Amino acid sequence: MISLKKMEQSYYQQITIYILRIILGNNNKSYKRKFFYLKNKFTNYSKYELLKFLKNQGLIIFFSEYKSLDKYLPELRNEISKIAREEKIGSLIIANTIKNLSKIFHSEKIPILIFKGIPLSLQITNKLSSRGCGDIDIFVKEENIIEVINLLKINGFDRVYGYLPKDLKSASGRYSLKVRNELPLKRTIFNQKQIIDLHWSLCKSRYDLPNFEEAWQKKESYVIGGQEIYTLGIRDSLVYACYNSAKGNWDSLKNIIDINLLVKKIITHNKNDFKINALMKDTLDLCYFYTNSQYISYFLKHNKSNPNIKKIIKISRKSQIKFFNKKMKNSKLNFWDYKDIFQKNLRITNNFKDKFRIILGFILLPSSFNDPITGKDKNLLQAILDQTKRLISDLKLFIKNSNFLS
Repeated sequence: MISLKKMEQSYYQQITIYILRIILGNNNKSYKRKFFYLKNKFTNYSKYELLKFLKNQGLIIFFSEYKSLDKYLPELRNEISKIAREEKIGSLIIANTIKNLSKIFHSEKIPILIFKGIPLSLQITNKLSSRGCGDIDIFVKEENIIEVINLLKINGFDRVYGYLPKDLKSASGRYSLKVRNELPLKRTIFNQKQIIDLHWSLCKSRYDLPNFEEAWQKKESYVIGGQEIYTLGIRDSLVYACYNSAKGNWDSLKNIIDINLLVKKIITHNKNDFKINALMKDTLDLCYFYTNSQYISYFLKHNKSNPNIKKIIKISRKSQIKFFNKKMKNSKLNFWDYKDIFQKNLRITNNFKDKFRIILGFILLPSSFNDPITGKDKNLLQAILDQTKRLISDLKLFIKNSNFLS
């Protein structure tokens, strides 16, 4: 039997999907009728829970810029506008950081690509703040990793302990660079916590995605505060967006909007003459389900119907609710978190080398080589022992919480 809470969350999700279809699907009258029917049917909903769902899905700014929002969600207009202003201010701070970092790396003659976030916002909307504020994702050559980290440290960013070995030239460090694709750095400025995700590969699955040299050849440039910044080319942005969405079990409607706008720009500039693999087809078909977009429809016009789409829709909607209910963790990831990440990454690749790399990285976690408290590196034996202890501890906690033995 479905609980009342799950019914309410499903309602928030469906209401949101109908508004997306109205905005992105040519104002289809049938979706308007369905929206108002659903809203009138479920009158006792919490507007704050709906607002929480919109914020959780990263849709606040997108909804705030929809001129007819008063017609559909008049009770949330003020709250949405207020949060959108705050997110846009945060975006300006992030944009200033990106400008300064680009200037520093340009002067040091170290090539970097900054993707997602602000650059993607400029690429798909020509606005700095249309996607809100978040982490800064930087893509670099693997051979430049240590030099890039040192430059970021000079500018106030510190490595996050317990993620990768501190010494990336050691055997454990070199191993970690092969089985992982990014590491985080952080700093606090103007009372705002800033995080950089430093990538030497776009995803753990590398077969269908460009390496840095390939991406650099197809890069696009934009200007922030007089400083030129480089990001992924429009086609690489779409491929990455599809993989990134699938990696999360399509749990983000914000990513769905990004993909729709990328496709729109690609079609507008007559750049849609490239092959779509199975994973991209799954993601694009799902985008069409959520948006009813004419651009997605045109983009997929030569592709056959997808027999997996019902299963993908189910996975996506469940993942959105799961993400909505997920409590943000301040502590380190446990075994079940790693297992979930491992399964998602394994599912999005059919390449043997990618699968082997992902499996190896799960069996011997790079995070085991670095102490999360002191930041000191461990040898192989210490790493294996500590990982075994963590696994036993996580299993005990799982058994206790699930009353497995009762």
